[in-house]
Parts: sequence; C-alpha cells; structure tokens
Amino acid sequence: MRNHIPYIDSLKGVAIVGVVVGHALSGYFSDPQVYEHLNYWPPMVSKAIHFVCSFHMPLFFLVSGFVFSLVYVEPDGKIRRSKLTTQLLNLLIINFVFSSLFAILNFVLGRADILWRTLTIDFVLGRAGFWYLYVLTLHYLLGIALVRLPWRVPLWAGLVVVCAVGFYLLETNIFQLRPLVQYLPMFFLGTVIQRVGRSISWSIFALCIAVVGVGFWLLWNVVSGSDVNGYIVQQLTTLALCLALWRLFEGVPRANVGLVQICGRHSLEIYLIHTVLPAALRPIIHAAGIHNHLVAVGLNIALSVAIPIFIALILKRLGLHEWIFRPAKKAKNFVSVR
Repeated sequence: MRNHIPYIDSLKGVAIVGVVVGHALSGYFSDPQVYEHLNYWPPMVSKAIHFVCSFHMPLFFLVSGFVFSLVYVEPDGKIRRSKLTTQLLNLLIINFVFSSLFAILNFVLGRADILWRTLTIDFVLGRAGFWYLYVLTLHYLLGIALVRLPWRVPLWAGLVVVCAVGFYLLETNIFQLRPLVQYLPMFFLGTVIQRVGRSISWSIFALCIAVVGVGFWLLWNVVSGSDVNGYIVQQLTTLALCLALWRLFEGVPRANVGLVQICGRHSLEIYLIHTVLPAALRPIIHAAGIHNHLVAVGLNIALSVAIPIFIALILKRLGLHEWIFRPAKKAKNFVSVR
C-alpha cells in the first residue's frame, strides 16, 4: 500500500481535472460541427477559460518536484538510485506503450503515417503524445544535480530568469525544450518546498491572492499573454495561484475533499486514458440528445475523469494495474520474489 499525503493528492486532483477541462473545452471550441452554437460565446469567456486552465501544468510540475525530493532524495542530498532508476524506467515504458497505442488508434482511423513516426523519431525527440512524461523524465535527470544546490543562494532567481528568457529565445521544440525550460523553475521550487520542510505561511497566502487578483486584472484589461510583458505577468500570476492552492489544501484539512483526492491518486491513469475520451464523447453526447452546451461540456468532463478511474479500479481487482502503470517496479518485485 502506498503512503499518501492528503494535500498532495488534492493538488494533483485539481491539476489533472484542469488538464481534462482544458482538453474538453478546446475540443468544443474547435469543433463547431458538433456544437455550432458555441460560436456565440463571447471572447471574455475564452480568455477566462484560458486563464483558469493555464495553471494546471505548472501545478503538476511543482508537485512533481516535491514528490521527487521526498521519494528519491535522502535528507543529506544523496539520490536513492535504485528507486529513481525504477521510476525512470516506469516513465519510459508507459510513455512508449501508451504512445504506441495512440498511434495504432490513429492507424486504424486511417492515419497510417503516424504509426511508424510515433514509434521511432517522434518518441525519441519527445514529439509523441504524452509530452509531460517525457519532460518529467528529463526533469528527474536534471533533479539529480538540482537537489545538490544550496537553495538559499541567488541561483534560484537566476534560474527563473534564464528559463523565462530561454523560453522566448527557443525557436525549436525538439526534445520538448520549450516545456522543459518553461516548467523547470516550478519543478525546482517543488524540491525547495520539500527540503525546507516549512509550511507556506498565511501571510504569503494573502500576498499570493493579491498577486492573482492584480495579475488577472492585467491579463484581462492591459497586457496580452502572447507578448513578453504578458508572459511575465502570466507566469507570476500562475506561481501565486499555485502557492495559494498549496497553502489552502495544506492548511485547511476540510478542503481535501474525497473526490478531489481520488482524482489525485489516479492522476496518471486519468492523464494516460482520457486522451481520446473528450473527442470520442462529443458526438456520443450530441447523439444522446443533449444539446445544452454547458450540460454537454460538464458531462464530457465528468465522464473523461470517471472512465479512467473506473478502468483503473477494474485493473486493480484483476491484479493488472501495477503491470500497466508501474511495469518496471512490478517486474522488479516479481523477479525478487522468484
């Protein structure tokens, strides 16, 4: 049985639901043939949705850095090499397997060119479907060096500047360099939060809420997220929102609602399985006679979260869950028992 930290599960739950919401909404906005009436939604709705969905990946990498430091790093900074190696193999295997399944699905649907490309060059260059797993693998490798750095030195500020500037200077996304650079500060900050071992204070929480409010107002009325000023404002606002959520779930136990924690504990399964669900469910929901777009979107999101959890629970009952979602760890345990 794996040990769970309630507020970490909640943060992962919020993040993965945000991922599903973003994918579901982007599908509805880009598929007017299914819901032609979505075109009347005013631009402000699209801007609000973009803001709400902008924090889920930074939050994921913040939590990932915390978990990396907690699980794979000793208090003295030494790496638990055996556990980390097993996890890196897990990430590589499930990324390759699920990317292959996704490519096979595209092959069945008539996109034969995707199959060979996904299994070869796209996987190596990080252009296959599950980019988060690819970037997380690279962050783990970089984390071996990052956790050895003294967190109190100005290197943290320098890392933020370098990554922010580098994100704009990069014109290529080979090896997923853009998200690798963009989310590295959040991953590093997660390791710092774990190593410091102190809770975020309520005064910082209040400051973060103020920053979120000001940042949202600026993004809404003054700057655009597509220019440098807008990018900086958006990153600061996202950071403040992530830290505020962290303080909320850590400091208020009642905020750790059961459903959110369930989503967090199954975040990997939801991330991997939900990929095809929003697009597959849109015509089904439409054919079922549900024409109210708010109800349809809500149902699409709920099913895209619930179906992967249901599949994961069935796989656990059948004893197959670990083989699919933690294959290297399961194989290692199986060999040691034998």
